[in-house]
Amino acid sequence: MSAVDERVSRLLTPVVAASGLDLDAVEISKAGRRRLLRVIVDGATGPSLDEVAEVSRAVSEALDASEVMGEQPYVLRRHASSLPPAGSVGPWTRSGSASG
Repeated sequence: MSAVDERVSRLLTPVVAASGLDLDAVEISKAGRRRLLRVIVDGATGPSLDEVAEVSRAVSEALDASEVMGEQPYVLRRHASSLPPAGSVGPWTRSGSASG
C-alpha cells in the first residue's frame, strides 16, 4: 500500500465506520491524466444501496474537506463487496459498482 493509500485509508476508516460499515480497501490507480480512487466497503449483512449512498456522501465530504488526495484530479468510485455465491468454496470477493 502506498503512502497516499494509507493516508486515505486512515481518513476514511472512521467515516465509513460511522455509517455502520467496514472499509475493506482503498485502491488508487492512474486513469489517464487523473487518478482513480476506489473505496470498497462491506457490512455484516452486506450494505444496502441506501447505506452505500449514505457512506458515499460522507466519503466525498471527508475527501473534499481534506488535502489527502493533493491537487491532481481524481475520480471517486464506491463499491460494495458482495457475498460469495451460494455453494462456492474458499475466499471469493467481487466488487460491484454501487454508484459512480
